[in-house]
Amino acid sequence: MSDQSSLAAKISGIWWVRVPLLARRLSTKLTHNLLDGFYLNAWPVVSAIAPPLVLLSGLAAGWLEPESRQVFSESLTLMMLMAAIGTMSAQLGMMFLLGYIAGDVFAGSALKDIISSPILYGIPKIIEYAIMAILLIKFPVAIKMLAAEIKLPGIRLKAKFVIAAILHVALTGVLVYLWTQATPVLLRPLFTWRGFDPTVRAMAPLQQHGMVIVVIAVTASAARMVIQGWTAFEANLSSKLDPLQERLLSAPVVQSLTENLNKWFLLIAATIWSCLLLSGVYQSFFDAVVIAGVTFCLLGIRKGVIPLPLGFWARLMERIPLLIRLGIGFFIVHYLSQTLLAGLMGQTNTFRPVLYLTVVSMIIIFLLTPGTAEKPVKEGDEQKT
Repeated sequence: MSDQSSLAAKISGIWWVRVPLLARRLSTKLTHNLLDGFYLNAWPVVSAIAPPLVLLSGLAAGWLEPESRQVFSESLTLMMLMAAIGTMSAQLGMMFLLGYIAGDVFAGSALKDIISSPILYGIPKIIEYAIMAILLIKFPVAIKMLAAEIKLPGIRLKAKFVIAAILHVALTGVLVYLWTQATPVLLRPLFTWRGFDPTVRAMAPLQQHGMVIVVIAVTASAARMVIQGWTAFEANLSSKLDPLQERLLSAPVVQSLTENLNKWFLLIAATIWSCLLLSGVYQSFFDAVVIAGVTFCLLGIRKGVIPLPLGFWARLMERIPLLIRLGIGFFIVHYLSQTLLAGLMGQTNTFRPVLYLTVVSMIIIFLLTPGTAEKPVKEGDEQKT
């Protein structure tokens, strides 16, 4: 191995082993986010330079024209870049987001505004970054988890991978499309909390060119599956991952900070966060109370904080593959939105019908996944999914 390759391997080990292992002390979810994209270590030079390069790219994107840009959705190019980076790797998506936040906050007057009015400026900014994180970080990990749910006994490994790859591309298209539809509503607090309506400049790129973002994400998903298949079935490439996998798998088990937090505290925090994220559809304090109540009850039951045994129903749902259940839920919600939402929106100038549909959707998904816990892929196995 040349000195250059050895140096690249050492740097890769920092990004893809040491950092994720350190993150375990905070959260196991954070660790799995940082491990997404592990397949890139088949090319040590790429895996070594990609995280810092993407971090700097995010910094440049956030730094660019901070005074004239109110929100990320004003730039179609930026959202296309986010879709491509996040789909390829959640770690790269996280690096891009961290860089963007740093540039966005410190380049213009954002930091001064946040300090002067944390509620009117700070909380909406957090909501904006969270919406970006859904595309950059949450979707890649969720899609990988869903693809890993495929259980096809008796089918050869390569055929199973092809099916998983097709599913990965399809899920990416569906989720990114839903993101383009929901984001204009979720971004409303950045404007309404300060007393004015969302601008056309902020909404138009998503409403007029949302499918462009979907196409970019689907293309990136297909490229990722091709690369992962290459690393999984090419011995010369997969062998380069083995040393890093060994370091991950041999690391001692540690208890994360989030595992030590009180369950009631986590439930209340999740409820508050859900209320803030959906604040773009509220017309009154009553709407926030409804969302808070529904979220608190459903999350409390799911996490076992609120005792409500579902017995036969939970066992029945567990017998049905998760993908099928989520597919059923998607089609039910889609049907309701097409048949009921359009008519109700024509009878009012508020977003209350969207709020009602959101509540119904939360209940439907809960009933279809009453006891489904997240099953993240084992550390070091990311290249197989």
